[in-house]
Amino acid sequence: MNETNQLLTEYREKGSEAAFGELVSRYIGLVYSSALRLAGGDVHLAEDISQNVFIDLARNAPKLSRESTLGGWLHRDTCFVASKILRTERRRAAREREAALMNLTPDHSEGNLRAIAPVLDDAINNLDSEDRSVILLRFFEQHDFRSIGAAIGSNEDAARMRVNRALQKLQLMLKRQGVAMSAAALGTALTVDAVSAAPVGLGVKIASAALVTGVKTGAATTAIKIMAITKTQSAIAGAVVAIAIATPLFLVHDAEIKSRAAQEIAAAHIQAATMADDNAALSNSLAATQAALDKRGQELARLRSTAQAANKKAKPASNKRAAASTPTPATPDPDKPQEPYWAPHGRDSRNLVTMLILYANEHHGQLPQNVEDLGAYSKGYELTGTNQFEIVYQGSLDAIKDRDETIIVRETQALRAPDGKWAKVYGFANGTAQLHEEINGDFSAYEKEHGLAAR
Repeated sequence: MNETNQLLTEYREKGSEAAFGELVSRYIGLVYSSALRLAGGDVHLAEDISQNVFIDLARNAPKLSRESTLGGWLHRDTCFVASKILRTERRRAAREREAALMNLTPDHSEGNLRAIAPVLDDAINNLDSEDRSVILLRFFEQHDFRSIGAAIGSNEDAARMRVNRALQKLQLMLKRQGVAMSAAALGTALTVDAVSAAPVGLGVKIASAALVTGVKTGAATTAIKIMAITKTQSAIAGAVVAIAIATPLFLVHDAEIKSRAAQEIAAAHIQAATMADDNAALSNSLAATQAALDKRGQELARLRSTAQAANKKAKPASNKRAAASTPTPATPDPDKPQEPYWAPHGRDSRNLVTMLILYANEHHGQLPQNVEDLGAYSKGYELTGTNQFEIVYQGSLDAIKDRDETIIVRETQALRAPDGKWAKVYGFANGTAQLHEEINGDFSAYEKEHGLAAR
């Protein structure tokens, strides 16, 4: 990012065409991908939008604030230029797009963002400046968290949390527009498909046109630049033709890889939707179970209160003084709902599973070895320390076939329930927590049924 600022300064102060060309080379993917989505997949219109954006950059570079990020400015200008062009050429573009699609060989590589592509850039554009900047830096400019932390004046962990919060806000915006997708799935989709490769030679073509159109330093200088650029473009055009003839097999192979990736991501979206429905059903079942346990706890509290009152009446008078000197534990109010004995353990388990999913999202699906590795993800999900938990699934979340039935977290020690049974709280790969009771305290059969080997 410091190199970007240096290049921008060199172009502002010296009019360096080499610096401007390098800026175009670095950001052409960001601008072209956004333009392609806004143009509804029309590659020719996306190229026109991209060229106009970099013409705007050439004209307005001296006016840009030194504190603003170039990626954020280019994305906003892409949305503005696209909106302007689409308003004036909507009907013509639609006809051309329809005719082009009828003649093109089907390419499913653009299906990765099919669910969010029509509204993605508008949603990003409506984020506040801080959230928009970290989304663009992470998924469009593809910077790591350390670089993002330096850009926002913070550290790597703070940058990770900022990106996660911005993803959640973007997910809510998309949900209001009818696109239902979890923040984790949205992050995966953006990581894979946010930036598409621009057509070969487009960056050089746009840089040349933008410099000629955007910078006016006299008729003589402009004429010389036009002549020089025309010669350069002729040489590049010949090179592009040679490359296109020499590499058809590579392009076919690349298209096959993209098609398979698109199919896998589409299947993941379907699985995520199914998991959401199942998770809702499990949450309802857990709520019903908790209500029954709450009622049982209230009845137990009432019985204890009655027993204590009976014992107090039965004590001899000679023992009144001794009884008065001995503090008695507070008696629960029978009319006040009591929290079930396992509720804090259930909250700890759910919070721990949430932190594990956030961790896996930032580590290619891989879960950590120990609970201590989750320190950076604990903000807002602190554990009460009511009991000890252990991570019992080592591997990638993506490898789990049935997340609803696979335990990834369990308590190390069983609880003694008020009715004498033994109980443990488990965290599942779908993000839920469940309580399981056994009369004899042997949980091995239940754990084996849900993916745990005997220990």
